[in-house]
Amino acid sequence: MTTDCRPEQLLEYLQGEAATAASIAADAHADSRKEEQALLDAAGEALGAKYVMRMCSRHQQPEINQALQQLIQNAEAVKQSFDLSGGLSSVSLKCCLEQCQKAV
Repeated sequence: MTTDCRPEQLLEYLQGEAATAASIAADAHADSRKEEQALLDAAGEALGAKYVMRMCSRHQQPEINQALQQLIQNAEAVKQSFDLSGGLSSVSLKCCLEQCQKAV
């Protein structure tokens, strides 16, 4: 369903607080995504992996970033403990940081 609005209404919205707030939120999301991608890339490089991806909700972003940082810091131990040389390897991180800390 679409509705047309008068150009003045659209201009008023675009110059209003709601549009400014939406723009700020979109910028914050984009920055968060860039930070996550940088961590995913660094984890892949540290592990010698072709792909590293998040398989859980972005609602846990702080925990995901912390888990990725721990994975990067402990990549050598992971590589020594697991044979990641096969064609298809998968490492799954629990999104709960407490569980990750117990595992390392």
